[in-house]
Amino acid sequence: MFSIFNIPMVTKNLLLINIIVYFFTYILKQTQGIDLNDYFSLHDHLSSNFKPHQWITYIFMHADGRHLFGNMLGILVFGNLLENHWGPKRFLVFYMICGLGAAIPQYIINHIQLLKVIEAKDLDIMNPDLSPSIKQVIMDHFYNRLTKSITLGASGALYGIMGGAFAIFGNMPFSLFLIPIQIRLKYLITIYMFGEIIGGLSAGKGIAHFAHIGGLIVGMVMVLIWERNRKSY
Repeated sequence: MFSIFNIPMVTKNLLLINIIVYFFTYILKQTQGIDLNDYFSLHDHLSSNFKPHQWITYIFMHADGRHLFGNMLGILVFGNLLENHWGPKRFLVFYMICGLGAAIPQYIINHIQLLKVIEAKDLDIMNPDLSPSIKQVIMDHFYNRLTKSITLGASGALYGIMGGAFAIFGNMPFSLFLIPIQIRLKYLITIYMFGEIIGGLSAGKGIAHFAHIGGLIVGMVMVLIWERNRKSY
């Protein structure tokens, strides 16, 4: 399917950028106490840390090594397929649009949850039976939640790539790593999709399930449009 010694240009650069950003973020936080997530992960617009560029930069931020490894492995596999099929320019445009589109549903869900927290906070603050010190603790908890409620990672863009691979290479046999079993790509990605839907509905913490679903849908829709009008691109 692909060779690790012949990775296409954009896929290779995406891998390098994500890895460099992750280690730079880690080193800067450990040595200087500066958390780049405050500047480049996607915050709610109510947060003082929110900046418009975060809709793009969040794609290159990762929470930990496992998060990074999983996303880079997926980009290595599926990025090869699509970049070799389309070429670097089209693949890069596709990747960035999928990342941006993936953020929208997750942002909306996060904002709705945050509004519920604000409503509960306001009720507590207006409660005359609570002491000023307790109210201060409530306010501190709220501002901490507002600051730490972020979306980050290449997962949404990766799921967009998977959606594109589903639409173009769905019938291609795919071998799972370390498991000598082949499964058609469309079945494998369908399993992932239902897993994300279940995870999103069960409100699994720490995983941006709706970003994954959003990226997958954006990727599929874009491929359907592009492949139908390929000559006009």
